[in-house]
This record gives sequence, structure tokens and C-alpha cells, in this order.
Amino acid sequence: MDITEEKVSELISTALAKQREEVLAEIKTTPQRRHFPAALSNIDKKDRKDKLSEKDVDEMSSKEKARIVARSLLTMRRAGNNLYAALELAEYEGQENVVKALGTSTIAGGGGLIAPEFSAAIIEMVEAQSVFRKAGPEVMPMNSGSLTIPYESTAATAAYTTESANITKSEPTLGQLQLSDKKLAALIPASYELLDDGGAAAENWIMRRLTRAMTLKEDITFFRSAGASGEPMGLLYLAAAANKSNSAPSSPTAPTHAEVLADLETLRYALTGGNVTLDNAWYFFSARTETALRHIVDASGVRSFRDEMVDNGTLNGHKFAVANQIPNNLGVGTDASEIYFVNMSNIILAENENLRVDFLPNVAYHDGSAVVSGASRDESVFRAISRHDLGAGLRGAEIAVLEEVHWT
Repeated sequence: MDITEEKVSELISTALAKQREEVLAEIKTTPQRRHFPAALSNIDKKDRKDKLSEKDVDEMSSKEKARIVARSLLTMRRAGNNLYAALELAEYEGQENVVKALGTSTIAGGGGLIAPEFSAAIIEMVEAQSVFRKAGPEVMPMNSGSLTIPYESTAATAAYTTESANITKSEPTLGQLQLSDKKLAALIPASYELLDDGGAAAENWIMRRLTRAMTLKEDITFFRSAGASGEPMGLLYLAAAANKSNSAPSSPTAPTHAEVLADLETLRYALTGGNVTLDNAWYFFSARTETALRHIVDASGVRSFRDEMVDNGTLNGHKFAVANQIPNNLGVGTDASEIYFVNMSNIILAENENLRVDFLPNVAYHDGSAVVSGASRDESVFRAISRHDLGAGLRGAEIAVLEEVHWT
């Protein structure tokens, strides 16, 4: 019997409809789909429910955008790490913001780049937690892998002159501050049980751990890194040598009010004596040092700094922050700490604005001591990679460091 073209079309449509129903049923019951047929893209959108509040990305909080990043990664996982299948799944579920976040991904087989307007939320969350970033360094884009900033190493000069006398020639000497990509990677393994059953809790869990890992590593690096092993050089090593001094009270662990004030003024003069403005000057120290400062008393027995620190959030007239990434186990006796005094307006944080976020299923990873198998542990890995570098716009004149701080 002859089959007409209309009949052929009808049979194909019926088969595709049945296939779509089978695929959709499997999506709902199978967390890890490995393939979604192209026919899925033709599902009637009127049957979908929008499960995310659809508003402009600019109107979203960092937390909202970060949850979309996490949801996008989990969608990639459910789609077998196939970008196109993840887009189909997100469209079916009405997750339009996930579609937006994945829509500019460039790596289809291993996670890839989440749209920058969403992945930037991770950096915003790091900023909210990071002691260093909250102090307001000058953040500059560095999307090409390097950044060159000119500066005057010797300034031009001027002089008074008499009538008909020659004017002395004066030219500035120029230098260049060279910054380049330094890669910071955070790796978070997660069990399949958590990912399958966690829902919104799993999304929050992923983001909290990614941002916390990046925050802690940034802070210790930006304060104390020597610049080895691909790390940016931190404030301790960017500081001018002349701006470093040791605390030396008569009793190392119990300094007097006058001795502490002298140390703080030494730090302040290190900057002002070099013509550095103090428009955004900050003290940074450990929690142990903060406790000691709150208990320092003057000759009358009155606590010298506590009221100013508690009421105004300042110390000796300048803002301060407690950074527990500044150690208390330094020096010969392994019980010393440091205090930094920095004009943060002159500190340059050059940053690639495109943060890479990946989902890597069942891969081997290093747990800090050995390489372990994600497959044998039934784990997958979430990874975030940022690229940045740190520089001192005034070549270290804006940084002063007090070492050998034993105050308790």
C-alpha cells in the first residue's frame, strides 16, 4: 500500500512526541542525563513554569546571582556536563536565568565560562568577606593578561629665577609598573548524595565554600606572599624597606600606652614623611593584637583606644580591620605578629573580569596531600578560577609594616 507524504509526516510527529515524553520523564527521574535529543527543543513552552524570579541582572543581589551560578552548575551536572543538553533542560524547567547564565558558555564539554554578569557575583561575594578588598584598593580591569601602568620615578621640579636668568631645564623620569595574570583556583568536591538531594541548600553550600576558599587565600596572599609559585606579591614584600620597623616595648607582651602610641605614630610618619596622602589609610592586624589594643590603659588607668575602636571603628584617627590571615606565630620565638598601615587608594588590584566556573564530574583531584579518585569516592568537583595581580602605585611608599608585635 502506498503511503502518502501526509501520512509519513503524521507518523514522524507521533514518534517524536512519544520520544519527547520519554525524555522528559527521564529528566524528572534521572539526575545525570547524558544526552537530550534535538526534538526536545520543540516542547511547547506554555506548559513550563518559571521557577526563578525574572528580573534584570543589574537588579539582582550578589547572593541571587551566585545562586544562579550554582544552579547553572547543578544543571550542567544533571545534563551529563553537556552544555546543549543543559540549555534544553533549563528551558524546559523555565529556568530562564540559568539559560542566560549558560548561554554564553564557550566550553561545552567541561563546565566552561558562566556569563560574566552572573559569575561576577562570586567576586562580589568575595569582596563582601575579604578584609583586604573591603578596604578599597583601586581595582582595574586586566582582561588581556597583563597591565602596564606608567609612573614618575623622578618628578619634574620648579625653581624661582631672577630677571633675564636662564630657566633650569627639568624633566620627569618615567617608569612602568608591570602587572600580569596570577591564577587563583578554588576546588570544592561534593558527593552525589548532596547534589541529588540538596536542592537550594546544595546551591548555597557550593557558593559558600567556593567564596570562602577564595577569600581566605586572597587575604593571606595579598598581605604576606613573597610572590613565589605564581602568586602575586603581597604588601609585606611590596613595602619600601625604609617603612619597616620593629615594635620594641620594655615588656614585649605588655606595652604601655606611650609605647603603643609611639609605634602607631612611627607607622603613620613612614607614609606622611614620604608625602603619601592618608585619604584611605587603614591599619590591619590580627585579632590578638586587636584584643591587646582594647586593653591598653593610660597613666590614669583609662583604656586608651577601646572607646574610639568600638564607637568610631577607628584607631589613632584611621580606619582599621582585623585580619586573621595575619599570623601570630612569627619571629624567633614563634609568637610575634605584624601591623600594617596602608593607604589603600594607592594599592592596585588588576583583575580579569571573566571568572571561570566549572563542573567536573568524577575527576581525580588533589586533596592537599594526595591525588584521589572522584569516581571511587562518588564525588564531582566544582572549580572557580580567577586571575589577578597586585601592585603598589607608589612603589611601596604607601605601605608601612610594624613587625615583632608580641602584644597580648
